[in-house]
Amino acid sequence: MSIGRMDREITLQKRSTQTSGISNEKKDQWIDVATVWGEYLPSRGYAREQGEQIIDIGEDVFRIWYRSDVTSDMRILHNNETKQIVSIEEFGRRHKLIIRTQRLQ
Repeated sequence: MSIGRMDREITLQKRSTQTSGISNEKKDQWIDVATVWGEYLPSRGYAREQGEQIIDIGEDVFRIWYRSDVTSDMRILHNNETKQIVSIEEFGRRHKLIIRTQRLQ
């Protein structure tokens, strides 16, 4: 893969739980970990029935330079879409990461 294909800006986010000082109520929010350049590989999509609705599920793959802090409980923001990380594979010896994601619409 040439560096020319690493032409998509993606943001890695992780969940953070904040506790309110007054009511001790916990609130989850997503915070940016890093914005990196990567390669976007649109994959396949399929539909699933949930109750009386049909839900469109899309799967996308991203390749980014290796980072040791990327975990499967993170998510990716790309082109104003939120994508949940499904799996992470190391490509080469700490050269790149292949990140499989899923988006629900």
